[in-house]
Amino acid sequence: MASFGMKMTISMISKKFGSVKDINTETLHDWTKNHVIPSELSLKHNISGDKGNFGDENTEGTSSDQQVQDTSDARRKLVILDCRPDEEYVISHLEGSVRVDFDKDVDQIVKSLPEYLQPVENLANTDIVCYCSLGYRSSIVADKFQKYLKENSGSLPSGPEFPAAVNLEGSLFKWANEGRHMVDSNGQKTNFAHPYSVVWGKLLHAELRKEKL
Repeated sequence: MASFGMKMTISMISKKFGSVKDINTETLHDWTKNHVIPSELSLKHNISGDKGNFGDENTEGTSSDQQVQDTSDARRKLVILDCRPDEEYVISHLEGSVRVDFDKDVDQIVKSLPEYLQPVENLANTDIVCYCSLGYRSSIVADKFQKYLKENSGSLPSGPEFPAAVNLEGSLFKWANEGRHMVDSNGQKTNFAHPYSVVWGKLLHAELRKEKL
């Protein structure tokens, strides 16, 4: 159960970014199982740490591109953006996530994404989940993406296949506090996380802090 401080922080960020939709950690965990994650790593193992829907026994002789193409018409794609600087990302991140700089303008952020997410038409039928330490920086990115998608709506399908950009409430701190799967810069499982700052790092369980406050 989230602490009082965590709940207050989530509420504060949600009110600050009222137009940004939030999802909780349980929803993201579920999405990793019923969405397509269009990256070669995540097609084999999803970020929950379980073997994903693309197990080795079902994908032998099939390329990643073929797997995405075969399932994209049935399930939404999932793109996870880590909105923290590299020094935080290397300590731990959600497996399969793409690191972006939250303070860049959206055009620069889009250009930094992998080729399979460009041009904007490739974001059709996609849920874009943004996270940082607690959700403030990722809410900034989610807000930028929401406006970007609206501005480019003419290049995207309407209705249920229109992409969505959301913020992960509580972000990596809440995810880590709940003991969910994370990896370090070498792709190895880790329980540690960067505490971000002396003040906000107190919302991360002490035993999970990679650096002392």
